[in-house]
Amino acid sequence: MLENETVAYLAGLFDGEGSIFILRKMRNGRYFYWLEISVTNTDKDLIDWIQSVVGGRKSLQPETYSANGKPIFRWRASAIQASSFLQMIMPWLRIKRDRAEIAIAFQAALSAKAKHAVPDNEHLATLQHYRDSLMLLNKRGAS
Repeated sequence: MLENETVAYLAGLFDGEGSIFILRKMRNGRYFYWLEISVTNTDKDLIDWIQSVVGGRKSLQPETYSANGKPIFRWRASAIQASSFLQMIMPWLRIKRDRAEIAIAFQAALSAKAKHAVPDNEHLATLQHYRDSLMLLNKRGAS
C-alpha cells in the first residue's frame, strides 16, 4: 500500500501530465473498446519511478513530439489496471476528476460483460456513450 503522500504526488502528476482515453478498434466486423491512461514527460527518471511504484508499462525508446525537440517518455496502463490507478488517485484529483469518473464507469461497464461475450447493441451504445463523453471533455479548448 502506498503512502498518502505518494498517492497525492501521483495525482498531481496525473492532473498535469496525464491523459485518459477510451480507444476503439474494429476487428472482424465488430468494435472493441478499452481504457488507456498515460503520463508523458521529458524526465525519463520520473517515468521509471512511476512504473516502479504502480506498475504499468513505459516507452522503451524516447519519442520526440515536444516543441523544443527534447525526447519525451511515456508511462501507460490499460483496462483494470488503469481503472484501479484512477480510483487510487481520485481523492486528490482536481483537473481530471470528471474524466477519471467517466473512465472508471466505462471500465466497470466493460468488465460487467464476459470477456469473450459478443456485446449486444445496447452494451455497445453504452460504451460509445462513455467514449463520446470523454472525447468531449478531452477536446482542446473545452472548459
